[in-house]
Amino acid sequence: MAFREICEELAELYDKKNQDYAEKGDTYKNFRENAELWDTEIWQEPLRRLTEKVVRLTNLIKSEKEPNFESIDDSIKDIAVLAIIAMDMRRGNK
Repeated sequence: MAFREICEELAELYDKKNQDYAEKGDTYKNFRENAELWDTEIWQEPLRRLTEKVVRLTNLIKSEKEPNFESIDDSIKDIAVLAIIAMDMRRGNK
């Protein structure tokens, strides 16, 4: 699969997850609420989630077991999307 095809796949994943976690007109509501709760900058919140995903992925790889719910590829996609969200927020889109 080519790089741009993967990027399109990531955009589709972002859109689907947005339907579950965001409110209309407030794309990053869940991250904003966490930032307020933990008294952090909003752009740090996706990095917090990204870290959780990296730890989970590392544990999956080390265990060499097939995951029950979220595949290794799913975890990698989530990490990529979270990194892009953090970059978007750092550029001022909050």
